[in-house]
Amino acid sequence: MLTPSRNNESLAGKLLLSSALVAVSLAYGWWQRDVPPAPVVAVAPMPVPPAPKVSTATPDVPVSSPPASVPAAAPAMPTVDAGSEAK
Repeated sequence: MLTPSRNNESLAGKLLLSSALVAVSLAYGWWQRDVPPAPVVAVAPMPVPPAPKVSTATPDVPVSSPPASVPAAAPAMPTVDAGSEAK
């Protein structure tokens, strides 16, 4: 008579253990459902170009200001008399 009750306990234990495993799996899935942020792209700084070894001196050229602009006079428009047209 001990065998049938032992079988029932084993079945109940397996059912309880299986339910606990399902619950833990669902809880883990719920915890992991958040979408991770987009990956961050690493950007390396550009190296500074080396300074020239020999300095190139500019020749001494006198700096002159550009010539002042002279306002252009408006072109003279010939006056046309509407009454003096030839017919």
